[in-house]
Amino acid sequence: MGRYYRRKRKTNKISVRDLALGFKVFAIIFILGAILSIINNIINFIVANIEDILVIFAICISICLIYALIKILSRRKNLKIEQNEHAKKYKEHAKEYFICDLEREHNEYICNQNSSIQLLLKINKDLEKIEKQLCGFDLRHAYDNDVFYNTISEEDYLIYNLVYTKNKVLKAIDLASNSKTFYEESIEKIKTLREDIINDAQVSEENRQIILERFDELDRYSTNNIVNFFIDVVIVQVRINGDYVCCKERRFFSSEILELIKRIENQEKGFYKDDGIWQAISRVERGKVSNKMRFAVYKRDKNRCVICGSRENLEVDHIHPIAKGGKTTFDNLQTLCHNCNVAKSDTVIE
Repeated sequence: MGRYYRRKRKTNKISVRDLALGFKVFAIIFILGAILSIINNIINFIVANIEDILVIFAICISICLIYALIKILSRRKNLKIEQNEHAKKYKEHAKEYFICDLEREHNEYICNQNSSIQLLLKINKDLEKIEKQLCGFDLRHAYDNDVFYNTISEEDYLIYNLVYTKNKVLKAIDLASNSKTFYEESIEKIKTLREDIINDAQVSEENRQIILERFDELDRYSTNNIVNFFIDVVIVQVRINGDYVCCKERRFFSSEILELIKRIENQEKGFYKDDGIWQAISRVERGKVSNKMRFAVYKRDKNRCVICGSRENLEVDHIHPIAKGGKTTFDNLQTLCHNCNVAKSDTVIE
């Protein structure tokens, strides 16, 4: 049997939602009516009192124009005052500059006329020639390998350089020694010149002070012993990209330098009798193989041992050994594995 469903009857009841919607519509219509009524009243008021409103509007505009005019005049007055102050300050500065310029010219004239200043300039010129001949011996080197930085001392680096520059250094030491008497005599002359300025009765106290100040400015050798020859050695540690890490330095005076040269010249048939000299030269020569050069050699040799072709435990070797006079140059370096390098030792493989 089929099922029968009872059909729902339609009802005419009004829902709460419909009531809310009707209330909103009514409220909107009421508000719009109120707004229109207010606008209408305003328009009627303006039409009825148009003359009074125009008068009030004109008064407001006049007040605004007067206020703006007062502000403009006040600003112009303040600007004029500022310009006058700037002009006054400029005149004062120009006057001070002019006075200072005159004083400077006057002081220079006084100093140029003083015989002690002229003699000091002549002494300085002679000492400057000696100073130029004695300068330029300072040594500086950078290592990007911390092992070389720690094993190579300042003395090692000085010994290595003295092997090639000892004659030049000896000449400089001789010049400093021979110039010592001249330097001491010059310093005594400078002291005498200063005392002459102090004791000169013909110079006024004001001019004496000016001359002494200029004299002290020019006197740069009394406190700087240029004949005390020395060499500063500075060793710097850097990263492979050139960034600074740290440094160590030492100053070597004539007596120490002469002792090192004496040890270097103590040879027999081309060999150093002092093993310490040879070890120092060897350390510095090996230290020339920087990390940058090492990687360049590996790259050139395709990262393999040139003897057996191994790619493990690679090292950089001097083709012509340091012990037999070989130098650290790119052409004298090759890539070897550790075993081949130990087997090669200090021999030359043709």
